[in-house]
Amino acid sequence: MDTVSRRYRKLKVSCDGTWQERGHASFYGIVIVVDILTGLVIDYEILSKYCSEFTAKRDLGEQSADFSMWYKAHKPEFSENYARSSNAMEVKAVEILWKRSIENCGKLYMSVLSDGDSKTCQHLLELYVYGDNMKITKEECLKVVSKRLGTGLRNKVN
Repeated sequence: MDTVSRRYRKLKVSCDGTWQERGHASFYGIVIVVDILTGLVIDYEILSKYCSEFTAKRDLGEQSADFSMWYKAHKPEFSENYARSSNAMEVKAVEILWKRSIENCGKLYMSVLSDGDSKTCQHLLELYVYGDNMKITKEECLKVVSKRLGTGLRNKVN
């Protein structure tokens, strides 16, 4: 048995994301990891494509000495931490959360209960965050499975 799997507690978690706005144009998104047994939030990641302070100061002129001094002081608090498409926010946040699970929480998220987002789960399964010999498993949410089954049955009848 791998030393990583012996040292850390393995958890079954639920993971899902939400955005400030619906659609693929949101500036902000959050993904939350919840322990299935306790219902407690274990970790979360907020991704932002926008920093209001930076935008306001940039309008004053990025080449100015005042802007340069402000930017050096503001950079550690810069709230923009994501530059790709809003559509891919959940995938990136899940990657961040799983990669820091040992360091931040001392846990291995070995089984994930998901709403069926195939891109996010597929990316997670391909990461091998805990090494090649420790495979993360995906468990389907019963609500999602029953919804698919109901849709399939209705389509069959019609």
